[in-house]
Amino acid sequence: MNNWLGLLLFMAISVSGWLIFERLKIPASSVLGGMAFIVCANLLSIKLSYPSWLRFIVSINMGISIGSKMHIRIDRNMAKCVLLFAVTVIGGSLLIGFVVRALGIESQTAMFASLLGGLTEIAYIASEFQFDAFKVSIFQTVRMCVLLITVPVIARRIAAPAREAEISPASANPEAAPEAPGGRKEGKAAKAKTKKAGAWDWIIIAAGSAAAGYLLDKLQVPAGKLIGSLAFTAIYSAFRKLKPKLNPRWHNTILSFVGGSVGLNVTLASLVYIPNLIVPIVVSLLLIFLIMYVSYRFLIKIGNMDKCSALFSSTLGGLTPSIAMAEAMGGDSSIVSTFQLIRYFSVIALALVLGSIM
Repeated sequence: MNNWLGLLLFMAISVSGWLIFERLKIPASSVLGGMAFIVCANLLSIKLSYPSWLRFIVSINMGISIGSKMHIRIDRNMAKCVLLFAVTVIGGSLLIGFVVRALGIESQTAMFASLLGGLTEIAYIASEFQFDAFKVSIFQTVRMCVLLITVPVIARRIAAPAREAEISPASANPEAAPEAPGGRKEGKAAKAKTKKAGAWDWIIIAAGSAAAGYLLDKLQVPAGKLIGSLAFTAIYSAFRKLKPKLNPRWHNTILSFVGGSVGLNVTLASLVYIPNLIVPIVVSLLLIFLIMYVSYRFLIKIGNMDKCSALFSSTLGGLTPSIAMAEAMGGDSSIVSTFQLIRYFSVIALALVLGSIM
């Protein structure tokens, strides 16, 4: 009974946060509203529940949403960006780790606290290697929350001028091919090739995505639920020449749960301990923003990406929240998910290597 009450409270508080933030016109209102309200509830010691079956539904929904938009063409420039980004993430993680270590944090904690991705997974791997998982979680939680709060504000500032510039001949001339968020053009011919998903299509997409996500998760593939559902939706949509689109209210509800799940990581114990780590945390955050800026610049210059997609692709926060915010703010979620998954797998691989040699 208590679990069901905790679940209902989690859902109600997350959705309330989204609706209030939306009313206040705060960017990425579904994710940030859910996170902010759940943080407050958590700090007030309200018992909340976020069961594994709801996590599963959220992951599958995110995979379907991203998979329905997958249209990436991997050319030489994009391949170069992917490689550069992986190197930047790995090199940046190591750099921050050495700096944090120099500021007085023990070696293992410093290196794991500085890994740029996978809060839950990094904390779990740290505990498996018997490192200080609590301190690692504090660093990782602060990184994720700070980025989730600041990046949408930055995105709003850089995306507004870009959108004004894009109100162009294309909007006045339907024959012209407007540019998609990822910098690719979608003309009349492209639209004619796709059709709306029918009821049976949605049943197949939902069932197939759930099955693929469940299978990869059982095979212990990292982010298996997300990858499985994303891949199935992308393949099925391409085969059937569909352009499925989730109901916006339903999808924003799911996004509020994504934000709420992040908020659950912020506890009173972690807040109380933060002052002891304030200097290394601030320094690491400054370095993170520097690494993000470098990544953002080369994604625009080499990858020819729009500013919003480049920003969220280079965001070193949570995997699912970053993709969710990109969707909410008009970025190309297929590109963003590619770079976020590259970051995720690079960091997990680095964590396993570091754990085995330290």
